[in-house]
Amino acid sequence: ALALSIPFAYGNVMRLMGKKGFFLKNSEVIERLAKIDTIVFDKTGTITQNDDYQMSYFGDSLNQEEQTQLKSLTRHSTHPLSMAIYKNFSELEQIVVEEFRELPSRGLIGQFNEIKLKIGSEEFINGTIENKSDTSSTVFISFNEKTKGYFKINTKYRSGLEELIDELANDYDLHLISGDNSSEKENLIPLFKDEKKLHFNQSPQDKLEYIKTLQKEGRNVLMIGDGLNDAGALNASNASISIADDVYHFSPACDAILEASKFKRLSSFLKLSGSAIKVVKSSFILSFLYNVIGMYFAVSGMLSPIIAAILMPLSSVSVVAYVTLTSSMAAKRIKNW
Repeated sequence: ALALSIPFAYGNVMRLMGKKGFFLKNSEVIERLAKIDTIVFDKTGTITQNDDYQMSYFGDSLNQEEQTQLKSLTRHSTHPLSMAIYKNFSELEQIVVEEFRELPSRGLIGQFNEIKLKIGSEEFINGTIENKSDTSSTVFISFNEKTKGYFKINTKYRSGLEELIDELANDYDLHLISGDNSSEKENLIPLFKDEKKLHFNQSPQDKLEYIKTLQKEGRNVLMIGDGLNDAGALNASNASISIADDVYHFSPACDAILEASKFKRLSSFLKLSGSAIKVVKSSFILSFLYNVIGMYFAVSGMLSPIIAAILMPLSSVSVVAYVTLTSSMAAKRIKNW
């Protein structure tokens, strides 16, 4: 009976979470989520929506050939800003990109015959950052090392973000670390309260080191990201979640995938992980008492061999039923489940 408690309890919790759009790699992730005391969020594509934005272009006009090249290059990237540019030119045809490269937190490079196209941050394209006070995400473009212009992209936060942060702040230490500029910093300070826990212009290596620093302080860290830029940090954290607008589009370094539409339910999933541990512990106590009582009656000779043979498998059945029912009830008791 004891051996059945964990697989059936965790298996049922994984089933309940999966039905709500939260998919775990394995049952061990439940235990790790239950131990978390610190949560680190990525920004773009994690707390911001990929399908709701406003985009404007500034610079020299782009001819149709250049627009086609832009679409073709951004098609190969899953970064939210690249996807926004790709959708902007969705009506154009797509052509073959040669020597494609994606440099995390910097940009994209592709070759079209004799034309080298680069897309990315201002520092990546121009070597410097001139406008640090801009309140939008900017993506610069250059053809054959000559800057052509840039896109300004204003993204919106995911629905329920403010309520989610307020709820998580009661139980966890919250941080935000992003490879993008600090354009959203003033908007995020009221949410995260502490400006020192907001970090921008971070490379993938910076994110990884930040996670390791928190762990050296004795923290159990949950990293929540969405893509290639976060892969190192996701892999190094005690537990990791990838936010996916498309569940077939996620970082393989993560322990769990959360459908973007269910983002505001994150707190509920973490609470259920904690409840699952309590269910397992209580099932151990139940099984122990069952066996102690059974042994007492068996030793005292009050049970016939036939009755004992019947009660033995019943103990396993009762534990399985107990963990299944109690874990399901625990989920129903969670707010907004």
